[in-house]
Amino acid sequence: MGGNLLNTGPHPLDQALQLFGSEGMPEVTCFMRRAVTCGDAEDHVLLILSGEGRPLLQVEISSCCKYPGATYTVYGTRGGLTGDTGRLEWQYFDPAAAPALQLTTAPIQKPDGTPAYCSDSLAWRREEWLAPEGQGLFETMAAAFYSMLYRTLTEGAPLEITPQQVRQQIAVIEAAQRQNPHIYPGRGNARRAMAFVPALRGVGALATAQREREQPGPVRFRDVWGTTIDRGSVAHCSTLC
Repeated sequence: MGGNLLNTGPHPLDQALQLFGSEGMPEVTCFMRRAVTCGDAEDHVLLILSGEGRPLLQVEISSCCKYPGATYTVYGTRGGLTGDTGRLEWQYFDPAAAPALQLTTAPIQKPDGTPAYCSDSLAWRREEWLAPEGQGLFETMAAAFYSMLYRTLTEGAPLEITPQQVRQQIAVIEAAQRQNPHIYPGRGNARRAMAFVPALRGVGALATAQREREQPGPVRFRDVWGTTIDRGSVAHCSTLC
């Protein structure tokens, strides 16, 4: 088993689904390509998630992008955001201070009579975030994740990553694979779904351990599973609000 959606994809997909919300299943549109790989798995993925009243999300994962852009790009109705895991920048305007919009039906012209494009005069506010120096990204994420697990197993704290969230992510991945039979022929059977069993067992074990902690006796954690990240891939996530 492999491919960019399974190897690198779960990480940006998890972030995208956090923006979408875990209450329902998004509409999934996915394009996969084998561009430069010698194997039979995809090395380029374009995944689009949509839903009524939800942001329009685009996740792109590629091993053949020579000029990757920002990791995160947000298109908003009152501004936008761009950046990566080390730095984020966003700009926005105050709607109360913005000129009122008016529909213009007459041709727009410059003072010399030549055609002109429509435009706005807005006062933009700019802010930024910088990752704290010291621990690297992986170390920071790993410490936060396992600290959360420790609180769950020893103090009974709720899981911050729930089995329901994992189930939604797996459903999206399977829907994406079904739309690309040239790479995943016969995806409707259970053969490829077996790749997800370890992840489900691991998350299920956490929920089981949490329940068992509420009963007399020691806490038992049955399964621990790891993930290998394909460091040769680039993941890009953009959001249109």
